[in-house]
Amino acid sequence: MFFTLISTIFVSMNSFSNSPDIIKQLISCKDQSKTIGKLEIKVQFIESLGCRLAVKIPGNHSNSFRRYAFGDDGVVLIFDSWGPTGSKHTGSQRIQFFPFGQTPIYFQEKNLVYVRSGNENVVFVFDSTKGRLIQLGSKVQKKSDKRIEEGAQTATDDVLDPVAEFKNSLKAYDFSSDFKLMGLPTEDLIKDQIDKGNGEINRSRLEIKSLKSLRIDSGFKIGGDPTSIGDRNSSLSNSKDQICELKNRQLFLIQGYDSSFRFLGPKNELNVKDFRHYIVGTEAQPGKCKTSFFWDL
Repeated sequence: MFFTLISTIFVSMNSFSNSPDIIKQLISCKDQSKTIGKLEIKVQFIESLGCRLAVKIPGNHSNSFRRYAFGDDGVVLIFDSWGPTGSKHTGSQRIQFFPFGQTPIYFQEKNLVYVRSGNENVVFVFDSTKGRLIQLGSKVQKKSDKRIEEGAQTATDDVLDPVAEFKNSLKAYDFSSDFKLMGLPTEDLIKDQIDKGNGEINRSRLEIKSLKSLRIDSGFKIGGDPTSIGDRNSSLSNSKDQICELKNRQLFLIQGYDSSFRFLGPKNELNVKDFRHYIVGTEAQPGKCKTSFFWDL
């Protein structure tokens, strides 16, 4: 049941699968459900969407939980539920990391669960005892450099054991990223945020203050996809934590309640040239953001 909700959200957002190696994806994306402490983990390969990995953290009653859903399209959805009546008591935040196209994957080490998103440069670390996201990591060493230095793994090894590759790569990540995480919502908290009418209800549940990765944070919305409102802002941030505010309609193609990222190529890969040109522009016709935003691509 819970993964049906996530699948529905991904479909409504027209999320895309763009794994560079379908064999590797099929090996590392085996359907499974597992409970680790206070974390409920679900992995599923959906033919039209690719690999989807979800980490659910239960709240203090049966209708209260937070779910982090990772896709190989670089999207991380943070889905909150705080009551029994569907869209009135649910909401989601959408963050997209660039570049993307990797299979989301996880492994457990003692009480910690490490999840690599569809962007292999970003890792989420959960404490299974506390039932909480406790760290974000970003890669500071290029994969090619790592292989030159270590000379241990081959491409075949990567395909046969992607989890081992992930474990071995952790030394290349910086886990000093700064973020603020809102607690699990309650009806009283949501009502208070709505009553204040100061935009608090739209604040990101996961507010990333420092992370060495290009990303778009579209904020939180009750009852649906935050990118489906064209006049609402999304924040483009880079590895230097510069921020550029853009309207959703500048980043997403919106049809009713559905949206899809504008800058995709024929195989649903990131069209870096068009993305850079539109956001940065040219000397004669500057775009919306500084050129430095694309040092990360």
